[in-house]
Amino acid sequence: MRKLREASPPTQRCFAVVGASLAGTLAWAAVWQYLLPWQVVFHADFYHTLSYRTVVVADAAAALSVGGASHALLTARTPQLRASTLLALAVSAFWAYSWCLLYRRRVAAGPADDALKLLWLPLAPLYSLLCAYVDVSLRDTDSRLASLRAARYEHKTV
Repeated sequence: MRKLREASPPTQRCFAVVGASLAGTLAWAAVWQYLLPWQVVFHADFYHTLSYRTVVVADAAAALSVGGASHALLTARTPQLRASTLLALAVSAFWAYSWCLLYRRRVAAGPADDALKLLWLPLAPLYSLLCAYVDVSLRDTDSRLASLRAARYEHKTV
């Protein structure tokens, strides 16, 4: 098992903690959707659109992608971060498609303003993209700092 990064920046730890709490929320939703189908408030709207097993798998995959990205952010595992990002894109595309189906159904029945409250479902897995951006940004900053440290006394040799 790999150790955590040496002296990981507070920003990185903060993003990892927020990601872990989001992953916990998504895992909680998946478990309750499995135990009591359609009792979770934000899943009940998809009753006529999706099967409950599909919702469970989608929530579990979203929790896995966000949790994996948070873990990869702390342990500097780039392949795991890339895999989490790809899984997040797939889950986000699924939720966006399902949301569009729900929105069309609601528009046909009347005003669909209440469907906008579910717009966070396609956006939640994209937190993995934010973790990937933080990782790339911190790696770039580290490389720039290393080049500045290497050039610290270079002016004296000239």
